[in-house]
Amino acid sequence: MTSSIPVLFAITIALNVVGQYLLKAGTGRVTLALSQWVAIITNPEILLGLAAYVVSLVTWLLLLKRLPLAVAYPTLSLSYVLIVLVGVLVLREPWSWTRVAGSVVIVLGVWLLWRPA
Repeated sequence: MTSSIPVLFAITIALNVVGQYLLKAGTGRVTLALSQWVAIITNPEILLGLAAYVVSLVTWLLLLKRLPLAVAYPTLSLSYVLIVLVGVLVLREPWSWTRVAGSVVIVLGVWLLWRPA
């Protein structure tokens, strides 16, 4: 594994998490109805969230060029763990032991994927 792969994963996952957070923040400030499409597409948080996704797509493509899909795609699930943390710590969403257990299972699954065969 080249040293750029962990960095690219960190950037991709961080941008996905930031993008998701910004989209969530943006949806709290607009009415999500088709008649409000101008307000939706001009909302700064939604635009920044979409921009984060576009940049993460570039880093994701760089990862796909270097790794098997069967390893790369499941590794992105680490963003789910970070989203749970953002939800609990930043958005004050409720936490539960089942969410903690699910997050641990994801981390262990990714760890197993990266183990030598």
